[in-house]
Amino acid sequence: MAGHLTHIHRVLLFLMLAPLCFPAAQTEDHVVGPAGLQQALQAKMRERQLDIAKLERFFSLPPVQEAMKAGGIDSTKVQQAIPQLTDEELASISMRAEQIQRDFEAGFLGIGSLTLLLLLLIALIIIIVAVKA
Repeated sequence: MAGHLTHIHRVLLFLMLAPLCFPAAQTEDHVVGPAGLQQALQAKMRERQLDIAKLERFFSLPPVQEAMKAGGIDSTKVQQAIPQLTDEELASISMRAEQIQRDFEAGFLGIGSLTLLLLLLIALIIIIVAVKA
């Protein structure tokens, strides 16, 4: 029985001394306060606005406008569909649009390839928006 009490005393002693040995664990705040939530929300909103702006710039480029015109696509409808995308969809599509633009400007894509990729990108936007409706 005396050995059993000794074990309990050791556990209690450890529990009492642990906060002294690990003060950082004691002061860590795992709950995000209102200021942290506000900052995260603002960062997400800025990221969304940047993605929208990237897509708007991409779709207003002269070669892109020409490709949409050649494909019979109303650029106004495309511009109106962009804000309806989710944050994740915007991020993904704007990343793809940037890659297409870089490849075209670097000469890796001709106007035919640009037109095809553009039509696929627009089709993706239209399908996503149509599924949500």
